[in-house]
Amino acid sequence: MNREEALPLQDNGIKVRDVVMLALAVAIVVAFAAVVFTRDRANRPAGSIGYRTAQGELWVNGVGDEVSAPQGWPPTAADATAGGVPNLGEAQFPAPDGRVIAFVSTTVDRFSAVSRLMVKEGDRVVEVARVGDKGSPPLITGDKGGARSANGVPLIVAWSPDGRRLAWGSVNAPPYNLHIADRETLRPRSLPLEGGYVGELAWSPDSRYLAISTYAENRTDHTLLVLDTSGDGHPRTLARGCVMVWSPDSRHLALHGEPKSQPGLLLVSVGGKVQQIIDRPDVAPFAWVPD
Repeated sequence: MNREEALPLQDNGIKVRDVVMLALAVAIVVAFAAVVFTRDRANRPAGSIGYRTAQGELWVNGVGDEVSAPQGWPPTAADATAGGVPNLGEAQFPAPDGRVIAFVSTTVDRFSAVSRLMVKEGDRVVEVARVGDKGSPPLITGDKGGARSANGVPLIVAWSPDGRRLAWGSVNAPPYNLHIADRETLRPRSLPLEGGYVGELAWSPDSRYLAISTYAENRTDHTLLVLDTSGDGHPRTLARGCVMVWSPDSRHLALHGEPKSQPGLLLVSVGGKVQQIIDRPDVAPFAWVPD
């Protein structure tokens, strides 16, 4: 009799132990998920990312939570004439200090049209490169939409924030290249690109990294590459997309993902990690403002 009564108690003991173990396992999983979630949020890039949709301007933080527009946004427009920059034409690109200007000079005669990238510092004017000729697609000194409508290539020339390097893309003939020249020597270093010609350039705030968005010749596919200018390497492909802005710490990019392959607002690290923080495809980042 005592043995018969002991069996149910043993069965009940096993059931209770199973419930306790299951609850303990769930608690461990929940605690681990909370630690990971907290760590990821703590490690998110600082600042607020502004992006545009068909509904207007919106802002999120580094994990995609909606936030208010930063105080003081938009910034006060800088005086376009600061530094005594002379007007050398529509396609001109002053260095941050205003003392050096890159500009495009085009000569036309009966048989040819040649566009050259020139740099002027004081009375010294140097021809740096030929950026277009009669056989090239037309150079468009506007946005990529204008280039598409004119069946041309956007003329992209960009100084690094510290003013020490000048970058531009070539459009003479494929394969297309990225070119970088030091301000002191103005001797270009040419690097092959993946995905087409340069459609956008964006220097990181610390002037170390250069983000390049290339466009296929059919002007539909976009590839994001990043070059670490501290070494002698080549641009690395990180994601598919265009319209990029840098984080204030120069470690991440906010990117409009390629709708066909990586849609949404993407967070891309210089190491190659890609995270989708907004899943709607019609997003175009325009600013990343520090906290």
